Amino acid sequence: MLSFFWHLKFAVFMFEIAKSELNKNNYVVANAVIKTFTEIIDAYLSKANNVIDEASLEGWKERIQWMKENNHELLNEWKMVNSLCFEMMNRGKYDNNNAIKLIEIVQNRLNTIGSDDYGDYF
Repeated sequence: MLSFFWHLKFAVFMFEIAKSELNKNNYVVANAVIKTFTEIIDAYLSKANNVIDEASLEGWKERIQWMKENNHELLNEWKMVNSLCFEMMNRGKYDNNNAIKLIEIVQNRLNTIGSDDYGDYF
């Protein structure tokens, strides 16, 4: 697994893409937010020295298990992100209410990481 800061840097980069597409193409927002949140989860795992196969289904089972055991709030946010993305896919790419909620969830989580003891990354 890559380093905490690499995952976080990539998450921030993907989040900037998500924000730039808000009100333009919320399918892109949803896709970028999913990738952003995946990198956030992997950053936490990396910080905990938990090595997983990042691309496999087994890796996702391990991510979910780790969140259940170590960070219920992160797990709840992940579930909310997925739920909002599915709902947005059903409503269409101009579902701005759910896109805004996705942006808010990720922004709050990035703020949380920035306020944790992870250094002065932000």
